[in-house]
Amino acid sequence: MEEVTKRKAKGVLGEMVKNINPNSLEKTRQEMLSEIDYKYSMERSNAAKVKFNKNNDVATIYKDHFSPAKVIGECNRLCRQLKPTSDEDFLNKYLKFAEEHSNMEISQRGLTKQELLETALDFFLTIVQEVPTFPTTFDECIDCLVCHIITETYTGYMAEETVFNELVKNGFTCENTTEYRQDSYYGIDFFTYVDGVKYAVQVKPMKFFLSKQGHVQKDRLSMLFKYDRALNRYKVKTLYAIHKSEINGSERTCELVIKNGNKKKFLFTLEELISVKAEFPKNCTMVDLTKIN
Repeated sequence: MEEVTKRKAKGVLGEMVKNINPNSLEKTRQEMLSEIDYKYSMERSNAAKVKFNKNNDVATIYKDHFSPAKVIGECNRLCRQLKPTSDEDFLNKYLKFAEEHSNMEISQRGLTKQELLETALDFFLTIVQEVPTFPTTFDECIDCLVCHIITETYTGYMAEETVFNELVKNGFTCENTTEYRQDSYYGIDFFTYVDGVKYAVQVKPMKFFLSKQGHVQKDRLSMLFKYDRALNRYKVKTLYAIHKSEINGSERTCELVIKNGNKKKFLFTLEELISVKAEFPKNCTMVDLTKIN
């Protein structure tokens, strides 16, 4: 099948499949896939992603090879399009949409359930070969993938909706994005007008700006490229709204970063975010998103 299924595996999986021919390995894949009866758990999926993120090698493998839109779909755009009411509702709608639009590219429709499991299995096989000392299971790799596609996306969706609605409530004119790849390629969640000037808005979690992990630092560099692309393509600068989200068990908390001053402010310029560095969020307070009406 894919190259990863043909390479000699190491570690635990290596004991299962070494010294057997490719046909036997393919059968092993099918057996592993057939034994999975996946049921979503926000607590379990988040725990898997947290564990994987602590290992920079594993996190980099995931970020580089299993998180791009061409592999799992433009999750943020799909979430806005499908308008889910919960994580589980998003998972069901995501999988159903992919099944109903299987003739489209994955980037535009996401993964079917079978494709999701096969992608998670490839992720597992890659970890076993490339980071053989990292203890994990096929099930954990499914949870990690689902956390990125569903749990984190839905958290971001909640934050984006709140920021959008708060801006409108405070007299700003806002416009939803409509073009393909506006989020993944240009870093645009929606547009707004400040004093008559049009800006792009990107909503990001606070850990995006604070983490010292290599794969997150790459993301921050990517943000700068997206800023320039949006400026060149749409002739607009990008402003950033920041949220702090935590998942504890089956409960989610989500707070919006508000800069203190005479006027409530929750949109930051790129220059402000770069200048505060380790002191971020400087002169800021947190507002519970779940309590903003």
